[in-house]
Amino acid sequence: MKKSLRELVGFTIEIKDGTKGKVKDFLFDEKRWVIRYLEGKFSSLQPARKILIPRVFLKPPVWDGNLFPTELTNTQIDKCPELRDHLPVSRKYEEELNRHYKIAP
Repeated sequence: MKKSLRELVGFTIEIKDGTKGKVKDFLFDEKRWVIRYLEGKFSSLQPARKILIPRVFLKPPVWDGNLFPTELTNTQIDKCPELRDHLPVSRKYEEELNRHYKIAP
């Protein structure tokens, strides 16, 4: 069955210890045509923030439940560096994100 990424926008982001935030968008590697990040909007944080979730933490979506599960915890989301700059994502922000999630570049 074909599915569109647009159908995932607005899905609830599920974390290991509950649910938190909504799927806002996806960022692609334009050379390899793969998803690099899920962009999430987390309004439960004060003030509302946008953060990126690397694809290594994404699980398959639950289509009938409108959930997008991840391998992240509430603490990881809360302490994640906020996406402040305009796209494309800067190398500096990617380095900061990789340090936060302990991902080798």
